[in-house]
Amino acid sequence: MTQDYQEIMLVRHGRSSHPPATHRITAAEFRMWIVDYNRAGIAADSLPPPELITATYDMPCVVCSDLPRAMASAGLLSPNHVPRALPLFREAGRPVGGPWRVRLSLTMWDRVSVFLWTRGLIASDESVDVARMRAREAAYELVRLAAEFSRVLCVGHGMFNALIGRALLGLGWEGPPRVATQHWAATTYRK
Repeated sequence: MTQDYQEIMLVRHGRSSHPPATHRITAAEFRMWIVDYNRAGIAADSLPPPELITATYDMPCVVCSDLPRAMASAGLLSPNHVPRALPLFREAGRPVGGPWRVRLSLTMWDRVSVFLWTRGLIASDESVDVARMRAREAAYELVRLAAEFSRVLCVGHGMFNALIGRALLGLGWEGPPRVATQHWAATTYRK
């Protein structure tokens, strides 16, 4: 039986094992927290929902970000496949840094960072324009894989999955206008 459509499923990784900061921190401390967050895998109690495992278990092609939390999540979602871990699918590089002395909560730094980054006011590790170009490149790679395998699972990160989703819509794929960003959230695109 042949499949008459192609499917790309974007999934956000499980919750990180790196603990959130419980006190107010500076911009430099926020940047260091992100570095440590990127080095961490997923929390032992962060398990994918059973229905997601059922949906992803037999995916013929699995790709993911090469950051530990994405690789560990891909392994849980599709244990019979060795995922292709690529830096192409890493989270967009947006954290603030610098000598700002103000202390904010981790959540507030994240919001400030996203606000400034999406408006092009900070570039940090990667400008919003460069991240959008990389997301288009990632979308083209997923489309190529979908043409070869019919169904593709991509385990990545909240912000970057959202950029890939927009790129897929721009390439004529059908799916929701917004990518789900909660841990273990899945968003599917078809053509």
